[in-house]
Amino acid sequence: MEREQIVGRFHLAMLGLLAAITATAFYKIPEATGLPVHWGFDGRPDRIWPRNEALAMFPVVAIFFVALFAAIGQFAPVERVEPGRHIAAAMLTG
Repeated sequence: MEREQIVGRFHLAMLGLLAAITATAFYKIPEATGLPVHWGFDGRPDRIWPRNEALAMFPVVAIFFVALFAAIGQFAPVERVEPGRHIAAAMLTG
């Protein structure tokens, strides 16, 4: 069986778009601004982080998952990866 990678060009383009949006936010949002990262049941923010930590959270998580799925696609046995490839690709896109 031939090995096909889970992480494709689309996923890398999405990662690049996330990086561009994050860079724009770093440029546009003042450094002293706190950003809400969690909301309570009443709809009001109950956790606010400094701008740098809040903006860096999603790119760090995205890079982690792209690297994880790339490693799974590269090193896991092909017969174990192929049956769930469509699910893994959808999860990574999400």
